[in-house]
Amino acid sequence: MKNTIDKAMAERSRRIGITQDRVLRGLAKIAFVNATDAINMDDATKKDGADRDDTAAIASVKIKTMPGENGDIIEREVKICDKLKALELHGKHLGMFNDKFNVNAEMAVKIVDDIDYDS
Repeated sequence: MKNTIDKAMAERSRRIGITQDRVLRGLAKIAFVNATDAINMDDATKKDGADRDDTAAIASVKIKTMPGENGDIIEREVKICDKLKALELHGKHLGMFNDKFNVNAEMAVKIVDDIDYDS
């Protein structure tokens, strides 16, 4: 059964072009992006030199204009994909974090007193 599932997953991966390397490259784009390399923080526009790797980690850009006493107030919000999650997934892939603990141990046990179950 496991072989059948593994074969089906490998075929799907080949068919749609998703490989482990591609997933890791995508996570790396998110994990290691510096938002200021991709976005002009003054006006929330894409920098001229920003490439696809720089902009891949940008989740959203919002620009809101509100009237103010001395002219329009422009609020800009740039959201980046979850860098911490991307780093965590990379770390797990590299075996840096182990959520499973091996508690199997062999040792001698000495019984010092029998319990009397009849009393």
